Amino acid sequence: MDLQGSAMAVVLCLIFGSNALAIKISLIGMPPAAAAAIRFVIAVVIIYFYARYKKVDLAIEAKNYVHVLFLGIFFGAQFTIFYAGVNYTTVSHASILMNTQPFFVAIFAHFLLSGDRLNIRKIGGIALAFIGVVVLFYQRDAEAYSKYLFGDFLVLISAFFWSVQTIYIKRLLDDWNNFQIVLHPITIGILVLTISHLIFEESTLFTINGKVVLAILYQAVIVAGIGYLAWTTLLLKYKATQLSTFIFLMPISGVILGIVFMGDPVTFRLIGGLVFIALGILVVNIKPKEHFLVRE
Repeated sequence: MDLQGSAMAVVLCLIFGSNALAIKISLIGMPPAAAAAIRFVIAVVIIYFYARYKKVDLAIEAKNYVHVLFLGIFFGAQFTIFYAGVNYTTVSHASILMNTQPFFVAIFAHFLLSGDRLNIRKIGGIALAFIGVVVLFYQRDAEAYSKYLFGDFLVLISAFFWSVQTIYIKRLLDDWNNFQIVLHPITIGILVLTISHLIFEESTLFTINGKVVLAILYQAVIVAGIGYLAWTTLLLKYKATQLSTFIFLMPISGVILGIVFMGDPVTFRLIGGLVFIALGILVVNIKPKEHFLVRE
């Protein structure tokens, strides 16, 4: 990846990392699937009108409808499960477990994507970054952790679903523009989320306040609207494994917000986590005999 692509991936991963906190706040006032559905309805409206403003072709051929349906179902299922997982676990646990996604991507890419094979350097870089995340969020109290197991399991499944979508896009939809990839599956995903809400969420009681509204708008406009379009642009341009490695930066966003807004202390564990994550990114992106980010 070149410097511009790497910088954009870093910024996006920091934004995505703060998303778990925004989700947690929104769940104070509404059920998980409903919150996700409302978020993506707003996002779809923003993306659609922006695409029209840019005069982007949104039409897809009839033969590609099956791709839209597949991605939409996986998208809806992923976020139904993810929001439920965040509801049952902590922001820290959700952040760290979503970072298992690069492992799924790396394994799938090795078998399904030509030119994106695993090697010792990639495995080593991903391992270093994962160690950094573990160092950053390591919990010693096993008894306290046990109550979050169900939520953690749901988030892990969500990470798997995310990786499936990543590989599917890279393998079959490289000729689609980023608006097509984002807009059509999200539209199907909203239907899946709505059905999930009606079936699985008995409570229809909504408690709306300023924080909940701001949290939903942040998720819809910044993360889902701007963020997903930018991320799919990167996904179409760069290798899936290299891009997924930056996902390890997501928990950093939560740490930075904690330091700036909550007065969290800067600890050796924090510094150690950052060092390992930075090394992991460098190992994956710098090839032997090269001295900076790889240009592809």
